[in-house]
Amino acid sequence: MNFAYDKLTTKSQEALSNAQGLSLKRENPELTPVHLLTALVEEREGNIGPILAAIGVNMSMLRPMLEAEIVQLPKIQGGQTPQPSSELQKVLFAEA
Repeated sequence: MNFAYDKLTTKSQEALSNAQGLSLKRENPELTPVHLLTALVEEREGNIGPILAAIGVNMSMLRPMLEAEIVQLPKIQGGQTPQPSSELQKVLFAEA
């Protein structure tokens, strides 16, 4: 089953694009949920950071935790476009 990115809202598309940019910058061959969460948390005008803070997530602890996870991901060189991991596909295909 293929995922229809064009069916996502503009903000969702931007978040996935930012996540993909992060994985490309970090030379990760796969786009993972950690990349997506990091992109969502780092959005300047996004809702995710404030929502997480409102429910008690310590944002000053979350950011280094996300960074630690990204640092451990496999790397490749060559500038290939990162592909969605199976875990990210599960997130994207999850039913509300």
